[in-house]
Amino acid sequence: MAKVKSPLQSYDASGQIGKSAVHFTWKGIHCIRNYVIPANPRTDAQIAVRADFTAAVAEWHLTQTPTLINTAWKRWIERIRKPWTTLNCFVGLRVKALQAGHIFTSFHTYALVEALGDRITFTFKGEETSIPRCYFGTKLTYTPRQTDGVWVPVSNWWFFDLTSLSTSTDYYFWVKAMQANNDTQSGMFKERTAAS
Repeated sequence: MAKVKSPLQSYDASGQIGKSAVHFTWKGIHCIRNYVIPANPRTDAQIAVRADFTAAVAEWHLTQTPTLINTAWKRWIERIRKPWTTLNCFVGLRVKALQAGHIFTSFHTYALVEALGDRITFTFKGEETSIPRCYFGTKLTYTPRQTDGVWVPVSNWWFFDLTSLSTSTDYYFWVKAMQANNDTQSGMFKERTAAS
């Protein structure tokens, strides 16, 4: 890549010139590089990776876009301190799991049942095979307590009951599948217990 020190063809050039050079600005510096036609390898591995990404994006749009779920993923991103969008986070986790040969379905359709003075109960739509555990605590980055979900076969929901909580306190919680080779997880939810 050549850095332009003085006007070359034009001072503010950008884009391609024929099929030989491309002018662009990089960090405020006018640059030129060769025009390159990107390779598009259609190897079996590349096709499989593209299929994983396509499936992950489709699942996001089907199950994770309601505001409450999206907000939970934003909190998860705050927790792990990554410069991601919610879509990037979900797709990245799902594709990483699939490429490792693991399962990654989704917990979706979160519903708060009740938030009393000493307990929070909620449900998630998910698969029976997920066997989820909820991790919870009073800080976004520290969720040391845990409880397992209870499968409700009539409705295909997972039910969670967080007990022995302090009154008038914000609680953060997230859900993760517990069996080996299953990386399914939720974003980070937040609810406040009622005053006593």
